[in-house]
Amino acid sequence: MFEQYFAGNPEAKSELLEKSSARLPHAVLIYGETGLGKKTFAGLVACRYIMGEEKFFSGGNPFDTRESRLVLNKLHPDLYIQDGGESIKVDDVRKIASELYIRPNQAARKVYVLADCQNMTVQAQNALLKSLEEPPQTAAFILTAESKSRLLETIISRVRSVRLFPVKPDEGLGYIKKILPEADIPEAGNFLRTFGGNIGKTLAALDKSEKSPAYQIFGELSNAIESGDIYGAALALTKASAKRPVFKEVCDLLSRFMGELLAAKARAESPRGALAAKLEYRRIVRIVSFLDEIRQRDVYNLNLPLMSARLALCVLGNRMC
Repeated sequence: MFEQYFAGNPEAKSELLEKSSARLPHAVLIYGETGLGKKTFAGLVACRYIMGEEKFFSGGNPFDTRESRLVLNKLHPDLYIQDGGESIKVDDVRKIASELYIRPNQAARKVYVLADCQNMTVQAQNALLKSLEEPPQTAAFILTAESKSRLLETIISRVRSVRLFPVKPDEGLGYIKKILPEADIPEAGNFLRTFGGNIGKTLAALDKSEKSPAYQIFGELSNAIESGDIYGAALALTKASAKRPVFKEVCDLLSRFMGELLAAKARAESPRGALAAKLEYRRIVRIVSFLDEIRQRDVYNLNLPLMSARLALCVLGNRMC
């Protein structure tokens, strides 16, 4: 019944949203790559906390209630959202702790959603520990993160961790049709395959607005690759290197794109079959390997102009990556 609100991920739904699941703990961590809908899913879980177990499972659609509509529109007085953005700092966590024992206005529990916790400072994580260790029964925490690797083990041990995964193409297309009925479905399907079932990245790709600078740069880069224009590729990657988050996302998009090219080599009817034929298998593999190296070395600690130049040569130049 939850497909209209969130596509795929039956295990996560079973664990956090269905009646068969255990009673929710005082804190959960929802993690997975950018674009999988962690914040959207956190909103659905917040509905369960705020309504309480009995009311949430009383029958009917739990997301079609006054409380849930307020939560999903981020208007409920007992919902607190701290968006990680650049970083969640220790003062942000101390503010939460200072009001933690104030009773909810209307809900069964106050819910604190801490998004993008991979950007939370170590000091902030240590400050959060006490709240996670001894929370009042009237408070709950939902953390989201790209991965657990940047979170302290002491944080991870105090939450129930649930991972989100990309969806199957048919699941993704069904969801996109509902939320974006004017979308070009063949194009959406193409993007879903390119981005490995990542709905958020697919929606960003379908949105040709200035809200998605990484996708715009990636569009220039993919055009340069198709035309064999190494100067154009270098120019696009130079733009990307101006901002680290943008460069990271462009690298992710390029990795997905190259993965699709590898698959396209096995199916001549693919729209990308002709392009795949232009690039040797070894070159595509080298590009993917170099992108993996960038990720493993952590993009935030790299010399981005140097990496962008090397990547341009790797994509279309004659030099090895």
